This record gives sequence, C-alpha cells and structure tokens, in this order.
Amino acid sequence: MKQRSLPFESGFRSFQRGVSWFMPEGCDPETAEAFKLRTIISVSLLVGTSGFPFMLLFFFMQHPREGLVVLWSWFFFMAIPFLVRRGWRTTTLAHLVAANYYQCHFFLLLIWGGVEAPNTMWFAAIPVVSVLVGSIAHLEWRGASPATPAARRLREGRVHLFRRRWRRSRVARQRRRAPSREAPLS
Repeated sequence: MKQRSLPFESGFRSFQRGVSWFMPEGCDPETAEAFKLRTIISVSLLVGTSGFPFMLLFFFMQHPREGLVVLWSWFFFMAIPFLVRRGWRTTTLAHLVAANYYQCHFFLLLIWGGVEAPNTMWFAAIPVVSVLVGSIAHLEWRGASPATPAARRLREGRVHLFRRRWRRSRVARQRRRAPSREAPLS
C-alpha cells in the first residue's frame, strides 16, 4: 500500500531544496557545520519572510519610518543566505542574524516610544534565535536583549525625574521673582 504524503510536504521539500542551493560548494552535508549553516539559512529566510507583510502593512498604514526599518532588516535577512554561499564563518553569520533581529526591534522600540512599545516582548526571542543558529553568540545576545528595554526604562525614569525636579525649581524661582503682594511700608 502506497503511503500518502502530507499536504504541506511538497512545500517543505521545495524549501529544503532552496536551503541546499545556498550551501557552499564542497560542504559535507553530514557535519555539524553544515547543520549550523542550514539552520542559519532557514532562520534568516523564515524570519526575513515573516517581516515582509509587516513592511507592506506599515507602508499602507502611512507609517514609513517603521516600514523602512523592516525593509532594511528584510534586505539583511535576505542577504545572509548569499553570505553563507560565499563561505562566511558560522559565528559571524550567527552574529549577523541575531544583530539584525536586534537592530530591527531596537529601532522600532525607539520609534514607538520606549518600553510600552508593542514589540518589546520580541527582545526575549533574540537569545533564542542566536541559540538556534548555534554559536557562542547566544551568550552575548542573552545579556544584550533584556538590558536594552531595561536601560530604556531606566532612561525614561531618569528623564521623568529630571523633568519633575526642573518644574519644581522653575516654580520656586518664579515665586521668588514674583513681586510681593504686601503693601509697601512707608
């Protein structure tokens, strides 16, 4: 009896063929290095492709700054498989994948006004992405990703505190400069 294939199996095989096309010449497909390279290619293609609809949505919603950030990141994600094909080192590529993901969400965080931005939760995924691409990069990104929103929050708190102190001192100066309401002594 012939085994039926799953409905998505042909798409999965097409994706595997595409990933194989980006593999460098002479790379043994059974090594750990080849597995890392296939993972880097897959992650960059999947994450980059998932951002494309958001880019279009931002442009259609008349938010060009956000659309340009996602477009910029999309170009980098789509370029990474070609860098794999050219023979770049795995650790460098892993840093590029994590850094591109990081910079995209960092700039969106700045545009949308800080820690309350809707993309803040995606900073938690940066160490996961760097672990998936497999290198020592995840140790550095594990520290950088939670530190960014925390530093942003700390900065926002300090700015708020500074503004409050400045307002109080400005009110105090105005009170000192205000003419006295008492009748002059003659």
